[in-house]
Amino acid sequence: MDRYQYKPLSSSGKQIRLVVVHPRVPSRPEEIRVTIFETPLEAEHRVWPTFMALSYVWGDTNDRRDLTVVDLKDEPGSDHLASPKCLSVTANLVEALTHRPWPDKHCILWIDAICINQEDLDERSEQVKLMAEIYSSASQVHAWLGPPTHDSNLAMNLLHRISDSIDVDWTSFEIRTKDSQWSRESTSAHMYFQLLLDLHFNLPWDGPESQALESLLNRPWFERLWIRQEVTLGADRAVLICGSASLHWSAFRKAAVFLNKKSMDPNHPRFERWRARIALVADSCIHSKTWLGQLLRQMQRTACTDPRDRVYGILGILPPEWKGLAAKIRPDYRKPVVWVYQELLLAEMTVTGRADLLSECLMPKASTTPPWSPSWVPNWTVRREWDLTMTQQCADGQSAVAAFCPPTDQGTLRIKGVLVATIVDTLEFPSLIVDTKENRNDNVAEQPLPLPPVVALIKEVAAKLDLSDTAHYRPSRGSTVLEALCYAFSGGGHLTDHLSDEVINNHTPSMAQFKRLVEFALEYNHDDASALERYAHFRADVLICTGHMVPACKERALLITREGYVGAGPAAAQPGDKIAVMPGCMRPLVLRPQKRLGDLTTTSDTEYDTNTYTVVGPCNAHGLNWGEALLGPLPDDMTFIWSPSRSSGDVGPEFRNSHTGEETVADPRIDWDLLKTDSKERSFVQREATVAEFIFGADEVTYYRRPDAEYFERKGVALRNLDFV
Repeated sequence: MDRYQYKPLSSSGKQIRLVVVHPRVPSRPEEIRVTIFETPLEAEHRVWPTFMALSYVWGDTNDRRDLTVVDLKDEPGSDHLASPKCLSVTANLVEALTHRPWPDKHCILWIDAICINQEDLDERSEQVKLMAEIYSSASQVHAWLGPPTHDSNLAMNLLHRISDSIDVDWTSFEIRTKDSQWSRESTSAHMYFQLLLDLHFNLPWDGPESQALESLLNRPWFERLWIRQEVTLGADRAVLICGSASLHWSAFRKAAVFLNKKSMDPNHPRFERWRARIALVADSCIHSKTWLGQLLRQMQRTACTDPRDRVYGILGILPPEWKGLAAKIRPDYRKPVVWVYQELLLAEMTVTGRADLLSECLMPKASTTPPWSPSWVPNWTVRREWDLTMTQQCADGQSAVAAFCPPTDQGTLRIKGVLVATIVDTLEFPSLIVDTKENRNDNVAEQPLPLPPVVALIKEVAAKLDLSDTAHYRPSRGSTVLEALCYAFSGGGHLTDHLSDEVINNHTPSMAQFKRLVEFALEYNHDDASALERYAHFRADVLICTGHMVPACKERALLITREGYVGAGPAAAQPGDKIAVMPGCMRPLVLRPQKRLGDLTTTSDTEYDTNTYTVVGPCNAHGLNWGEALLGPLPDDMTFIWSPSRSSGDVGPEFRNSHTGEETVADPRIDWDLLKTDSKERSFVQREATVAEFIFGADEVTYYRRPDAEYFERKGVALRNLDFV
């Protein structure tokens, strides 16, 4: 047969292709016959009123099979077939079509590998813009996980049972068990299932049920980038199919969130792999509550054929507040990858007045990947096995990005900020993963230390810093060096001391617990016979704090500055690097001054161009985390906290009066009268008029914009131009 040749899609309106998968021919059961036709996407103009979309894994692009493409000589629906052609697709797609439901009936599908001419880059770019609408328009989304295995039905059944037996609050993600036919069973499996539904009871790793779940969730479909859009847009119509077993997406996502919260034994050899995998799966269910930078980091753990899809693959599922940004991005597979990422960052600055994506840049410790330039564009091409945790900060005081110049032909971005510190010493944090070779014992008094590297790390830090309770911390009034170190270990201060009650759980550490961990580590002596007894006393603090430190310290280093700041930043940081705070960027950035051309011999500060820097990565440091560099210190009676204060339920900064207990989203350091605006669209915070103001004719609501370059200039904050290359 001749090869099928695509015809260009009509340029009028929103045109797509659909596929008719024909019933199998009894004499040739292995043959899959399809008809490909063009149709308008709009429902009222479509050739067929309904169609289904297929979500699957492309698989090995070198392992290919042929489909038979036939024309319909008469109107659609006719059985008169003519002019067969062959179309090469991956073996995975043939497998999915072979196992499709209703094999003896015509089936109308949208399948990316068939409905888009993948060799036509212009068509790919245009069709990607329509994918959100395509999946939203599909009557059903069939997610093909793959063929059955010996335990896949067990896993699918268990996921169904879990979802039937729990409720999930999708605002707070609180999980509650409920009565179901499975929880009422009186068989011998009843007790096992009750323990499985107990979030605090460790997952039984080595049982057949857990192994079946692990095997199912390790299937490649769950790590595909595009499934985030495919199942999200068709969530109420999406069905997971594995062999002949199926599970509605709404049921699966409940079970996935539950398993991600389920307690796990950190000493088990498969703990790290399972934790990373179930987090990846759960992320696909809840990303709509995720900040853009975190969503892009999640995408680094997924698989995609083209790295441009790290951006294009999420445009259709961005939260409402990011829709204006998505409208600025026009998919174009002819652009260099770095240009695509740069376009997203500049769109953020233009549309939102923020530059938070700058703090997603991270220079690698060792150059294991091709050179990446410019440094101020995040490199999302790097594939990660885990989500690099970067907690939210408020170093810029929630301000608007100051004046910036789009990049020149040389890729230089000019933005305003303040240089606040120079790094004089660093200490790279070691891996803090559990030693899985240690023998486990249910007797607490005989258990070895969990995470022994934590003890060694704290002792090494103590050789550089005075960690006594009385060692004064210069940059922050009334704080100690010990407290600054605890903030660094916690990711910048996400402790119960700075969180509202709504976002605290049993695994959230406090400053007091971190201090006790440091106290225990400094006193611990492996040869001391009483060491294990002291460990039993500190065990809860050690477990909670080290569990928090593992992600917070991954790929990071302790930073010590000339000005006295202590914090945590990129592992690639080195002495001589600067720490800067930019309006509109939530995290401080470590910057590396660029040497003057032609002057490579001097070692003084004059060898550096004081305006030009490469971006090393984000950092945190007590005294910089909460806007102090731009707004000054908080009043003595005010405490910075993170609270679900936004109308969307997202966690954001608030300020608590330690005397009255009152909380406000309005930063007490800001002169809000200078920021009044008549535009609700430009407003950042609002204030209801007092009774007196309302009586005397004041507006019912007053709106205020974010602090901007004009505000800082009036307040005497000296912003300088910083050129990033």
